[in-house]
Amino acid sequence: MMLRAGFGAIAMLLISSLAYAGTTNDRTYTVKLKPRVRESKIIEPITTLSLETLRPFIKMSVILEDKKQFLKAPSVIAEDKNRIEGGPGTVLYVLGTKCREDSAYGIYRSGRSYKHPCTGEKLGFEAISIGTAELIKPGDPAVFDVVTATESIEVGSRLLPSVASSLPSTLTIHPAKPMAEEGFILSVRDGINQAGRNQVVVISLGQREGLVAGDTLDLMQNGRKLVDPESKGWRKCFVQLPDVRIGSLLVFQTYEKLSLGLILESTEMINLLDKVKSP
Repeated sequence: MMLRAGFGAIAMLLISSLAYAGTTNDRTYTVKLKPRVRESKIIEPITTLSLETLRPFIKMSVILEDKKQFLKAPSVIAEDKNRIEGGPGTVLYVLGTKCREDSAYGIYRSGRSYKHPCTGEKLGFEAISIGTAELIKPGDPAVFDVVTATESIEVGSRLLPSVASSLPSTLTIHPAKPMAEEGFILSVRDGINQAGRNQVVVISLGQREGLVAGDTLDLMQNGRKLVDPESKGWRKCFVQLPDVRIGSLLVFQTYEKLSLGLILESTEMINLLDKVKSP
């Protein structure tokens, strides 16, 4: 009996937690509680990443309007001791620097021109970084000292003010805003036509589409094209399978029509003309 009384007391407590009854002037008022939606703001965590973390994977490049702009940049005309190819410690003589306050420069070789694979629109010209140099003596020619070199520096290489100084020290990582257009992978750094994790790629999206440094994009593999098994003979029909997500990409440098991105993850090899889109 005492056990039953205990359960009865618990039951009464549960009932009283769902409804409250009070008596005033011999009248009983019952307040019924109903479930309702309560709104609260969702605060998304902000992830930041130091650019130094990316530097081992990144060879800095510069996207110019066209090759003519590259050819107008200051050029190496000679090196000390009649060297043909230079490295760290080499003195360079450079024409065309004019009067500039910059002391740190990047050394570049000619890259390639990019066009949109569907429209044929000219998107830009890539100058590949091969080293850095410090201005020793202004003039025409000016004298530079090579600080770093990832490749041999040849006569005809171009110098541009250092890009590294214009980059932010940290990137705030977030999904890219929805975009009307999909982009394409146009080239792979240090690769021929395939890329994987921690490789840098050039994509056909830029500032005009709303991209900013720190945006992440989905990597999409083109869906296969199959023959409809129900169609036969000359009436064969083809079915296009949907694109498949195979990874993600972090945009770390944007230009008007092109951007540079680092592949963060990939479940399969990524090929040229695979697509990129907002998550």
